[in-house]
Amino acid sequence: MTDERPAPGVDEPRVLAFVAPWCGPCHRLSPVLEEVATGRTDGVRLELVRVDEEPDAVARHGVRATPTTIAVHGDVEITRVVGGMTSAQVEQVFAAARTPTPSQAPRRRGSPVDLALRLGVAVVLTVAGLVLAQPVLLGAGVVVAVVTAVFTLRPARRPPPDELGMGPASGDR
Repeated sequence: MTDERPAPGVDEPRVLAFVAPWCGPCHRLSPVLEEVATGRTDGVRLELVRVDEEPDAVARHGVRATPTTIAVHGDVEITRVVGGMTSAQVEQVFAAARTPTPSQAPRRRGSPVDLALRLGVAVVLTVAGLVLAQPVLLGAGVVVAVVTAVFTLRPARRPPPDELGMGPASGDR
């Protein structure tokens, strides 16, 4: 395992894969990442970062779940994907790492099934609240519906590099 921090002044593209030995999706994703990384001639390097061995890197990059795959170019985060990916999605992450500015590479926002289940829960809670004349259930259903709508319709948020501890300090600007 290599250290995922670049040497000072190095502007090289990398894909950081934060994995854990106990993580099932990590075990499925690692071979896909390694297959895509093998034989690349574009200079994008894969670095597997074990979260149990690199807590500083986990904190520095704001990783909250495994697997998390982050494409970086120099010290700028280009894109981040949490969860498993197909080979085609991994290729897109590697391609995004070649771009020195943030792009719209694949971002996981929840599956259509997840959205349907959340909206189903909202409907059940709202109907139960109306039928049983229970304002708490009615309120809970409305809250679930509103939160689901907000998180589904809002644009994807990419934290600025400073928020991840990767950019210049605020006093350096």
